[in-house]
Amino acid sequence: MGQPTTKKAAPKKPASKPTPTPEPAAEEAADVVGSQHDYERFLPAAQALEARDVRPFRLDPSLAYHNVQRAAAALEPMATRITEELPKVHLDDLRALPRLALALSFAASQVDRGGGTSKSLAEPLSKAYALRETMLASAVSLALAGTVPKREVEKIQEGRGKIDAAQDCVDLAAFFKRHAAAVRGKTPVTAAMITEAATLGTELLQVLRPTSAKRDRAPQGALKEAIDIRNRLATLLHQRHELARRAGHWLWGDDVDKHVPPLQARAASKRKAAKEPNATKDPKAAKTSAPKGDKGEP
Repeated sequence: MGQPTTKKAAPKKPASKPTPTPEPAAEEAADVVGSQHDYERFLPAAQALEARDVRPFRLDPSLAYHNVQRAAAALEPMATRITEELPKVHLDDLRALPRLALALSFAASQVDRGGGTSKSLAEPLSKAYALRETMLASAVSLALAGTVPKREVEKIQEGRGKIDAAQDCVDLAAFFKRHAAAVRGKTPVTAAMITEAATLGTELLQVLRPTSAKRDRAPQGALKEAIDIRNRLATLLHQRHELARRAGHWLWGDDVDKHVPPLQARAASKRKAAKEPNATKDPKAAKTSAPKGDKGEP
């Protein structure tokens, strides 16, 4: 009986290192939709600022948001050192920087600069249209069944455009609240949808305005107040981000920008064309001429 043959174990292939996902350049960061909840949270602190300290608004809120996200993430592992070595720096303020940036983004969206719809309204408008479609379809079905007055539904159906869609959300929310007893168990529209439609529609109506409306020569009333609040929130973000930068200088010295970038820092583009391995550095040498007497003709 022959000796049993032993199979040689196949050499293990070295584990391939996962290819790191390149960090998107800050300049390619998507627009950020602000948060009303965070706006209301930071509003008292912003309003408490001295008027002489409020600086003009010269920020891209989306870019600021992405940069303070990076800063907060970098500072979090250093929380113990910050608490022990920098007692005057409030750790909670550093952690809340992204939420403050969302508050600023929302405040900026409240300032209408000329009748257009800002990119930051794309998402809430999309939600408003989706809510309107679902709620209006249900209202039409209920009207056809005789459950609710048909004329009320027809009135909501009138009109078109962004402002009308926002108003429809408010009207549909009121409609379903008004007929709650009659439509209970007969519609897919939920209480949460009604609340969201009323809130979203109201917020959009505060920002949108007809394209035919003339631009005010000077901000007045509610617009003037919205501009002041936006400037105050921007100032508050500047002040608290400056504390983050100071903490970053203490922790990383000259490398602070890698961890706590400036508010409007944009990542360097990495899309340069790769150099060919045999490419010559002398552009003149790269030009080749045909031998004398050969014009390149077949």
